Amino acid sequence: MNYLKKIGKRGNLMEEFPGIIIFVVVAVIFVFAVSKVYGVINQKESDNAGKILDDLISRVSDLEELKIAEFNLRGLENWYLTSWSKDDDTGTKPDKCFFGSCLCICKFGEGNAKNMCQQGGFCKEIDIDKIGVYTLSKMKGKSTVIKDEEVIKNTIEAKYSGESHILIDGERAGYLSYCAGFDEDIIYKLILYKEKESASVMNVQIDDPATLKIRKSCLR
Repeated sequence: MNYLKKIGKRGNLMEEFPGIIIFVVVAVIFVFAVSKVYGVINQKESDNAGKILDDLISRVSDLEELKIAEFNLRGLENWYLTSWSKDDDTGTKPDKCFFGSCLCICKFGEGNAKNMCQQGGFCKEIDIDKIGVYTLSKMKGKSTVIKDEEVIKNTIEAKYSGESHILIDGERAGYLSYCAGFDEDIIYKLILYKEKESASVMNVQIDDPATLKIRKSCLR
């Protein structure tokens, strides 16, 4: 009787075996398809990030001295712009920027800006001695009292160093921080300004939702 039961179990397994094979094959195909789609998305995202950086460097390089220009771009989720100047000797520059000034576009993540840009970002040198990227986050209700042109000129004049509060008549009206962080499907207005050996790029937002991420990712 036990022998017959064993034969019955083997028979059932033989009947189920094709179904198991089909399930495994379908699972493998599904995993492969997901990984391919994910790879395509990542590649497209990287291509878009590289294009933003190329366009920005071209705009800054071609900008006339003492002129202010606007550059509109569609945001790329979880990426941010940052920069290092030629004479930056703080030890925070990625190796990609070792020999000169550079603009970088990097992904938000754990760690400081140097490591994030070195490991998973794009950095390109720009032929200028000093370059800065900032986000001007204006407080609601006070956005009209801040003159964007005045702020970006002061970034070159070194009135602002690192992260600074913007005070109007002694009251805080906004906040200036390193980097320009993006969210997806939002059109951002970047303001560009250049003097002889210096240039600044400023992202202007009102209560920018990416500000908290900027502060975490742009630690130097």
